[in-house]
Amino acid sequence: MDNTIIKGTASSNQTYTFQIPKGCGKNEISISMGNQITRTELNYELPCEF
Repeated sequence: MDNTIIKGTASSNQTYTFQIPKGCGKNEISISMGNQITRTELNYELPCEF
């Protein structure tokens, strides 16, 4: 299965606000809106120096 293609459909003008983990190193967050079909995964890495 090719996971490099992201398809999305916007059917409203709603704004979603959420907190993301701010730990250093690799972080992962999953966003589900309504059902599992509308699911977004973000992977990001933050520096460990503050």
